[in-house]
Amino acid sequence: WGIEQVIAFFTVSANIRMLVVRLQDGKLWVCGPIAPTQECLNLLDELGEVGHLVVPGTALEHKSSLADFARIYPKASVWVSPGQGASPTDPPLGPRIDGVLGRSSAPWENEIECKVFYVAPPETAGTYAETAFFHKKTKTLLLTDAVLKVPQQPPEILASYGYDGTPRELSEAEWYYKFLAFNFLELRGQDRQDFDALAKAKGVVSPILRFTLYPICQAQALRWVTSVAAWPFRQALAAHLAEGPFPLTPQDFLEAFGFLQQRRSSWEPEAAQLVRLRQAAETLDGPQALESPIWTPWL
Repeated sequence: WGIEQVIAFFTVSANIRMLVVRLQDGKLWVCGPIAPTQECLNLLDELGEVGHLVVPGTALEHKSSLADFARIYPKASVWVSPGQGASPTDPPLGPRIDGVLGRSSAPWENEIECKVFYVAPPETAGTYAETAFFHKKTKTLLLTDAVLKVPQQPPEILASYGYDGTPRELSEAEWYYKFLAFNFLELRGQDRQDFDALAKAKGVVSPILRFTLYPICQAQALRWVTSVAAWPFRQALAAHLAEGPFPLTPQDFLEAFGFLQQRRSSWEPEAAQLVRLRQAAETLDGPQALESPIWTPWL
């Protein structure tokens, strides 16, 4: 299951999804806890007893509520990716951590396998982690941000925020704007065409990650992507965008990351779309990031 909320900054908003799996013992595996509103907790409690809380990576929005969930569900085990506490702005994670993903044997690994992508200084300028999970029974790949499916229509939950904080349905034009702006893509007067190019892909790598993270850790990312693609998954569910699982095969996953091997990817931008991402890459990673083969076709 996925339980969704909205994260927003003025007119830019997106959905965020907490992933929930009922294990064979009846307990719930909860990945990426979101704000523990009463509605959220009621929906979760209707599904069963929370047995495990999981932080899949280092992105703030997917771990900021862990301490609250650990307090509300004190019997649940707590598992986190490597890289926690690397930033002074990282939130507290609660009274205890029972295991680090990829480094400890988890009690649910017979049903849900995991593979961790983790980079940190001195290899990279900053610390980043994301964990991919494979639910064996349903052959589902569970992701946070790595590969997403862009839906033609906005996720229903976004109507609770509307365009600028006033609840209402989004128009098509507003949805295109929100998605492109959220991904730091240049708005160049052809939002529909630029949006459609992303939406037609079976799965797409976030432009932000593609152009600001992977140029400085290309080899490490390729090893992780190749490892994940060895799982025999048939569908995927991510923490953002498309509602419900979307069809995705290992070949589709590899195609989304084609740029790691200087191959054509599921989405190829035009240079004019990357102005702000180029500025972000230079600011975050330094000018040397633009020397990566990921960037050179657009320079």
